[in-house]
Amino acid sequence: GKIENVPILGTGAPNTASKVTVTANKVSGSAPGNLTLYINTNTSSDATLLSSRAINYAVCVGTCTSFDSITTKGTITTTGKVAILTNTPLQDAATNYNVYFWLDGSIITESHIGATYSGFISAEAVQVDTR
Repeated sequence: GKIENVPILGTGAPNTASKVTVTANKVSGSAPGNLTLYINTNTSSDATLLSSRAINYAVCVGTCTSFDSITTKGTITTTGKVAILTNTPLQDAATNYNVYFWLDGSIITESHIGATYSGFISAEAVQVDTR
């Protein structure tokens, strides 16, 4: 999914942050597998925005009402492909993996005006050997 319209917040919360949802499941009767989610930050993203550590993310498996129940969280500081959720067992039923984004309002300054971020979420699944 494409990351867009990221709000500037004093405190990130699921109901105010921007969200990208990835849905994944294991095909019934297939071998077990693990899912990994990635943030892919394009090189066109502003270096000032990345180095300031202002771009925050949080990953929730299923629906989160607060970030107290998040699975992982962090900041985006570099371009390229970075794993944000790793080795999560795929379920038979479709599961939503919600990735939330916000800019830390305590970090944003006038130097960030006009700064841009470009990126997207990707996923990979790997079969697990259960022998």
